[in-house]
Amino acid sequence: MSVCKSCHKHLSDDTRADALYCSSACRQRAYRRRKAAEKALAETPVMVINRHASKLISDADSAADLEHVRELLIKIARACHQQLRIADAERGRLVDQQQRLPD
Repeated sequence: MSVCKSCHKHLSDDTRADALYCSSACRQRAYRRRKAAEKALAETPVMVINRHASKLISDADSAADLEHVRELLIKIARACHQQLRIADAERGRLVDQQQRLPD
């Protein structure tokens, strides 16, 4: 017996053998989740910073607020850069492991 990939309920016996979802609502929900995940993965750290920066700058009332925003953005950029280096190192480690695997 199969299970719906969206809600994890058991599919009824009268569904098609190759059915993945119990209803069109579950199929649409899975599609929206996939698209949201793709969008999140496609958004670069710079895009995230720009999005937050425009919000912070529009909320700033004075030069002191803008300086605070600038400091926050620098911290965010450094953190993003560090995360990218960690991700690159991990990706390189995985590639090395795959290359060392015997055929």
